[in-house]
Amino acid sequence: MLSDKLVKITDKRKKRRGRGGGSGKGFHTTGTGVKGQGSRAGYNKRWWFEGGQNPLVHSLPQARGFKRASQKTVIGINLFQLSKINEAIISEKNLRKAFGIVDGSRVKILAKGNIAKKIEVVGVEVSASAVRKIEKAGGKVLKGDEKIENRDMKAAEGEKSAKSVTEGKVKKATKAPTVALKNKETGDKR
Repeated sequence: MLSDKLVKITDKRKKRRGRGGGSGKGFHTTGTGVKGQGSRAGYNKRWWFEGGQNPLVHSLPQARGFKRASQKTVIGINLFQLSKINEAIISEKNLRKAFGIVDGSRVKILAKGNIAKKIEVVGVEVSASAVRKIEKAGGKVLKGDEKIENRDMKAAEGEKSAKSVTEGKVKKATKAPTVALKNKETGDKR
């Protein structure tokens, strides 16, 4: 047999406390120190225990509840703040640029204050009371899809007036039909 081919076998056993000098932890205090709770039999120090001072675990605030990872915060912009924007059409892009909103938070127009100028709000979340105030000032609130549909309908009406009545009616612009997707593994529809 070659000695370099042998596998080293280690058998390091736990030191038995208080079982005589040959055990490695024998005689007198046997590695537990002198007097006190820690030297007594059955002592088990809790992981958070810091010798009697207020532990870090108790001095930190407790985080309660549950927050979804996908949850986005909503940044509210009030009507009186819209006077900063010198454009007739207010979109989410304009609001983000004017107020320096960079992250993926949702933007919503709230009704605090009044608005004097006539504005058109497109594709932005607006509270119900803010919609009333904007419409009272002579403005409009449209969702992003409505703006495109209105533009398409106006274009269609212009073409309709140019065509003769016998050629037929022009259909309204509608959204593309949604298709139900089926998950191959579970068979669930989304």
